Amino acid sequence: MSLFIDVVFPVFLIFVIGFLLGYIFRKAELTLVSKLALWLFAPVVSFTFVNDNPASLKELSMITVGYFIVVGIVQLAFWPFRKNLAFPASLVYFTLTYTNAGYYGYPVVVNTYGPEKLSIAVMFAFVIVLAMSTLGIYLISSSPISGIKNIFKTPYAMAFIFAAVLNSLGLSYRQLPDFLFKPLEMIDSSALPFLLIFVGLSLSRIKLKRANLARLSILTLTKLFVVPLIALVVAKFLRFPSDVAKVFVLEYAMPTGINASIIASEFNFEPEVVSSTVFATTLLSVVSLPIVISLCEKVFS
Repeated sequence: MSLFIDVVFPVFLIFVIGFLLGYIFRKAELTLVSKLALWLFAPVVSFTFVNDNPASLKELSMITVGYFIVVGIVQLAFWPFRKNLAFPASLVYFTLTYTNAGYYGYPVVVNTYGPEKLSIAVMFAFVIVLAMSTLGIYLISSSPISGIKNIFKTPYAMAFIFAAVLNSLGLSYRQLPDFLFKPLEMIDSSALPFLLIFVGLSLSRIKLKRANLARLSILTLTKLFVVPLIALVVAKFLRFPSDVAKVFVLEYAMPTGINASIIASEFNFEPEVVSSTVFATTLLSVVSLPIVISLCEKVFS
């Protein structure tokens, strides 16, 4: 219970505030808020944390290999059910392995393991962008080349690369003069609450329609409990360092990424099921996350 109160509840409360504000002001456009999240707050928090806590190539390689192994296992597990229960590869990928690693994952990681571990979460988010922009685009459009180009159009992926370059040169944003450092620090300190509010605002606009309840239940339970367990086994098998393993599993335990519903609508593949899964996994993550965190502490202590 203390894990829920101390770690998950503060994050979930900010998310709920965003959801309620989105519902109350449901006629207002979210375009500008979305652009602020994508182009300002997410890149700034990614840049500062990676620059403060330099990511090693070894850790990035571990996370990349581990991520794609989990994706492969999940795809293989659902392979027999693609036709009978209508679980195509694109639906499985975007609902089960495309997680809300940034907007929702960053605050949870910071609240659970401290800000010094956020650089690991940023690496995971970078791999998510890499996978979505290649494998994800391939699964829905058979055009991996266009997906590779999209990697370099993603602001927080570029922020990760920029921070890594500065780290290699031994430079820090903290060396900036005060008139530049202080505004950056202020934006950085407000980024995580803003991103959580944005998650709530975005979910308030998802229109839940009648989706296949059986498929929705399978996807939701698999995303919140089975996929993190697979990630835990993979991290253990690959002998991840304790800190990397905990963040790796916790990020995989995050709900389905909000952008999955946008992509599903754009490419017209099961938008109702995907949107419902985003909503259900986010709502029920308040129950699943304490369980996953507790399990990680026991396994990787």
